[in-house]
Amino acid sequence: MNVDKKYYSIYFVLLAAVSACMLITARLAPPNIVATENEPTIDMPIYNTVFENIRGCYVFDENIYTNPLSSFVAFGKMPYIYGFTENEFIIANTDGGDLQNYAVEYCKKPVGFDEFSSKINSPLSPPQLTAYKERYLLAVISDGNSSKYSLYSMDSEIWLAEFRGNWIWSIYRLTKTQNTTLADLKRAKKYYADNPPYEWTPGLYENPPRFYENQMTLKDVYTLARKGGALTLIDFEPFYYHLSGSDFTERRYEVAGADIVFVRVKDGMLDSAMLWSRRTLDPAQVIDLREGFEAIAKYQDPLSSFADITIEDTHIGEDMRELIYNYDYDQCCYYLNTKRADSIFVVFGNDKRLPLKRALEERLVTIEEAVAHGLRNVSMVPIVNPLGGEFVTLQHPYAFSMNNEAFYPSKSFMYVVWDNDISVYFDMDELTQFLEWYGYDEKAKELRQSFDLLEITAIARGNYVRGTTLAAAGIIASVGWEFSFHTPVRFIFTAK
Repeated sequence: MNVDKKYYSIYFVLLAAVSACMLITARLAPPNIVATENEPTIDMPIYNTVFENIRGCYVFDENIYTNPLSSFVAFGKMPYIYGFTENEFIIANTDGGDLQNYAVEYCKKPVGFDEFSSKINSPLSPPQLTAYKERYLLAVISDGNSSKYSLYSMDSEIWLAEFRGNWIWSIYRLTKTQNTTLADLKRAKKYYADNPPYEWTPGLYENPPRFYENQMTLKDVYTLARKGGALTLIDFEPFYYHLSGSDFTERRYEVAGADIVFVRVKDGMLDSAMLWSRRTLDPAQVIDLREGFEAIAKYQDPLSSFADITIEDTHIGEDMRELIYNYDYDQCCYYLNTKRADSIFVVFGNDKRLPLKRALEERLVTIEEAVAHGLRNVSMVPIVNPLGGEFVTLQHPYAFSMNNEAFYPSKSFMYVVWDNDISVYFDMDELTQFLEWYGYDEKAKELRQSFDLLEITAIARGNYVRGTTLAAAGIIASVGWEFSFHTPVRFIFTAK
């Protein structure tokens, strides 16, 4: 199956197979089938018998075949549950919580040795069926349009084939699971039916993220964290969530433009509320919101590292700036100040050693983690860059404070143009959000009302205001350039 990170394209069996199965399920006396080289003699059971043998939940076991044109090849543990009810086929994602429902027709039609060879359009050889004595088509599934699946039994094995048009795209071997039940799937299905998400698609991006009408924001995360140990399950009720986990009892809150909060409920009470940063690939690197506002704020530090790595860098290279990575999602390019990437290695905790570029490209490490562990002289340059400057938070140990209270902005919060007077700009939206998170709502309101479009510069995906113009809202932005280490960036409030 060609699986997207969040959405799934489902394809099912051919229309001819649907007709064949519907004919078989008419509960007429089954014909006496004469054995041939490809088809054994059988007495086909009635519809209910087939369903009772199949019903239940399944998980991925092995990839039998995937079209070489697919950008995804299944292996290892997959987060998908495949459920068969009396009249439905359900695919559920235990991570993201998405469910897809399709009509199913059960049957038991013997298939020949060439069942797959006639339906595969690729240079790869089809799965060989000669080793299987009992080969049956057990179910055909369709969404009523172009999506098709077919379910087979190969002796004691269950195979699920996905079609694209008339051709098989993938074949997975499934195995039954007791970790998820049909009751779990039905409960999750009812939740989504009772709480349909509202989707808003911004027109600025070709592939926008998914937003919900009452989606949790980072401001909400900080507000919840301020309650610390007094946090309760009721505090999470205003926000939309997905159901996740093997039994679909865990709540997954997608934080708009930021991270993910997983809430576990035990005996109707809040058991845990874990924030997981998208900057780490390890889902175990989480923090409970009940640890409080300061702990959560520090967790958001863009240079908080979650990786066990070492950077090997001689710092010797040709006098030429070198592009080392381009993150499309944050619209920034990353450069080294000299051409030396081939001599920089990332050493992981298990002693695995890879060149920097390869480790970045394979998403085994992030730029932030590499910088936090000693990668120096990295420039973060926005792709949309009208002023010719760069973001500097990753290059230098800046310390940010607001009325002497520390905060940890994103890596694109501060932008610097190295002209004669060193012009400094700050992300307008992020700055007002920090003002609100720290309880300075009136200052945030003043800031929004103090500027017009002529005073705002669009850089990458943000709107930036020059630090020297913040005084109009009673905010003095002071950057301590005189300090060589841990340069303070202070936001001090004054009367306008």
